Amino acid sequence: MKKLFVLIFIAFFALQGSAQSIALSKANQLYDLYAYSEAVESYEKLLKRSPNNEFLIQRVGYCYLKMGQYKQALNYYERIVQGKRVRYEDEYQYGMLLLTDGQFDKAIAQFKKCMKLNETDVRPQDQINRVENFDKLNLLHLVDTIICEPFNTRFADMSPAFFKDSIAYVSARDSSGRNTYSWNNQPFLDIFQFGFDKKGNPEIQKIPGINTKYHEGPLVFTNNDETVWFTRNNQKFSGAAGEQINNLRIYSSNWNGKKWKGSNEFEYNNDEYSVGHPAFSVDGQTMYFASNMDSTYGATDLFKVTKVEKENKKGKVEVSWSEPVNMGPQFNTVGKEMFPFVDSHGILFFASDGFAGFGGLDIFAAFPVADSFNVINLGQPINSTYDDFGFIVTNNLSDGYFTSNRPGGVGSDDIYSFHIGLQHLMLNVKSLRTKQPIVNTTINYTIDGSTKEYGKTDANGVLWIDVDFQKNYYFEALNPTYISNTDSLQAYEIFKISDHKKTIFLDNKSQLQVLVLNEENNDPLAGVEVILKLENGNEINLITDASGKVIQSLNEPGLIEIEFHKENYVTNQASVDIDEIGAGNFSNTTRLTPIYTGKTITIENLYYDVNSSLIRADAALVLDELLPLLVEFPDMKIELSSHTDCRAKSNYNQWLSQKRAESAVQYLISKGIDKSRMIAVGYGESKLLNHCADGVDCSEEEHQQNRRTEFKILEF
Repeated sequence: MKKLFVLIFIAFFALQGSAQSIALSKANQLYDLYAYSEAVESYEKLLKRSPNNEFLIQRVGYCYLKMGQYKQALNYYERIVQGKRVRYEDEYQYGMLLLTDGQFDKAIAQFKKCMKLNETDVRPQDQINRVENFDKLNLLHLVDTIICEPFNTRFADMSPAFFKDSIAYVSARDSSGRNTYSWNNQPFLDIFQFGFDKKGNPEIQKIPGINTKYHEGPLVFTNNDETVWFTRNNQKFSGAAGEQINNLRIYSSNWNGKKWKGSNEFEYNNDEYSVGHPAFSVDGQTMYFASNMDSTYGATDLFKVTKVEKENKKGKVEVSWSEPVNMGPQFNTVGKEMFPFVDSHGILFFASDGFAGFGGLDIFAAFPVADSFNVINLGQPINSTYDDFGFIVTNNLSDGYFTSNRPGGVGSDDIYSFHIGLQHLMLNVKSLRTKQPIVNTTINYTIDGSTKEYGKTDANGVLWIDVDFQKNYYFEALNPTYISNTDSLQAYEIFKISDHKKTIFLDNKSQLQVLVLNEENNDPLAGVEVILKLENGNEINLITDASGKVIQSLNEPGLIEIEFHKENYVTNQASVDIDEIGAGNFSNTTRLTPIYTGKTITIENLYYDVNSSLIRADAALVLDELLPLLVEFPDMKIELSSHTDCRAKSNYNQWLSQKRAESAVQYLISKGIDKSRMIAVGYGESKLLNHCADGVDCSEEEHQQNRRTEFKILEF
């Protein structure tokens, strides 16, 4: 009897062990098929029987992580890192979950532990830097408040897109009879439209003709809402083990007046990789999308293609796309970049977990700057330590939506809205020399050149004003002991300013004042372009005012070369040496020679040897100064004349002056000036400028006044 009992006991536990083995095998199969929501239920049942089984603890934690249920995942990862089976990647993921949960001190301690465990992994230090620089991430303060939309459900609601004065979006809204996605046990994602019925009541409708039994994802409407581009899940099973492959593909569909018709495949869809999240440039000629195709920097990158239109043999225009181009390291990292959106100003918004952010996916704005982009984190409250993505904004940059799975929402992913109102701008006024704040400075400013306002800086040299981001502001800072200075804030520029702070520097001792006069009558010349070329290579372009002046505050000492340009005036140059900033003010007065038909200009310091018409070396240098003028005015024709004093016989003076004029013309011809543009005339002593005629006793200086070379403008 005792032997029979033992046999029954052994058989019972053998059956129990076999049942557990079968249950574990089934759970592992679900896990391998990415059916995390089903697998975690099986693992948790097994874990109740074996509460200290480290393999099961790891699997449950990973399932919750992949399902996006970070709180539950954190509970299990706290146990994983205390076990013997813990891997380095578990240690790192535990730190990331602490970061997501807002436990920043514990997260930093965990990342420091990771740095000791793996000295070659740079990610832990990157995450520590991220936490320590959260304040610096708030460079772009877009909004103060966000609102969780009331149409969110307990399931995923995400990726809004503007459509017909409303929005379309992706949702797993609870609906009877719908299939569920085994990854997270939610219904498959479909595309819905939020709108209003005939009575004005809000209603949500599934967009017909697009949705299938699988996922339909992020979308965008083009062609005046007549075409929709959307992402669809390409769920396939392959291999003997039936391994599940989930790749994304892009499709388009056209509105035929009654319904959406057809699902046209994007030509770069591929079973080997994902292509999804379409977005378009303002002109519709460039498509942006996310993909993990070859040449990616990380998990997924942003790519772009350009529309190519060709006419076929039948005369019909066919549309194709250029080869995909990776957007490069300015946009892509070793992490994930996805969910692009381009607003009406050409700003490219996207989500990334690779750039410095608050945790998970953060939303970034790429502002076009010349031929490049300036990529900035949107800051809080748009971004959080959780996943934030799917950002869109209206054409006038006033309202928008985005998606987040942060705590406090309704479901796993929720859609939030925001309104961009007046922006707070901090104006700092500081001394140029000491960088200290200047108090009681009056700031006058105009809005779009008409509405005038003013304020005064406080004890910290600060004036706060609320600005409309769509308008232009022009500031003038005035203080009795400082030189006034001006600055401006152009429309939408506030979103590019760090911390919404702008500094105006004032200098009370050093400035350069340049006065430009008409050489003929000493009248001030307005509208002269004055170019200041600084020693550091920078140039400052100014225009003289009605008084013929420009005034420029000086930031550093050095030699300043000055050029003067004005239509129908001879270009001129000057220089001023600024020996010390703060040592006083500096000035320069310059005269410009007007150019017009009949104008005669004396060429100063053009000398010949006695009784000679040969061009001396010093004379050649003087004639060289004429070349830029003749080059600058290619249609100008001149008379180049030579004059002598009265000493010597008049016929000899006539002959000598003619030879000298001809020598000057020949020299200019040798320098490339067309001879048809110049006439050589010798006037001898026939046009004396003073009283020094024959028989009159004159000084050498008075005779020298009559010995001159002139050019007269004949045509201009």
